[in-house]
Amino acid sequence: MYKFSYMEENCNAEMLRMILIFAEKEAKRLKNPKIAPEHLFLCIMNMGRTIGMDLINAFGADLKVIRRKIEKRLEVKYGK
Repeated sequence: MYKFSYMEENCNAEMLRMILIFAEKEAKRLKNPKIAPEHLFLCIMNMGRTIGMDLINAFGADLKVIRRKIEKRLEVKYGK
C-alpha cells in the first residue's frame, strides 16, 4: 500500500478543504439547502485543468451543456 508523505497529505487535505468551500458556495449560489454531489462536480469543473476534466474534454463533452444539465437537475431536486 502506498504511504503518503506529510506534504502530500497536507496538499490533499488543503485541496479537499477548497473543494468543500467552493461546493458550499455553489450550493448557496443555486439557493440549495445543502451540498450535493452535483455541487462537488460543479466545483471540480471550475478548478480548471484536472485529470477528470482532461478526460471529459477528450470525449468532446461540452462543459457548458454539462453545467446547464447539472443546474437543471438541482432545480428539480430542490425546487427553485
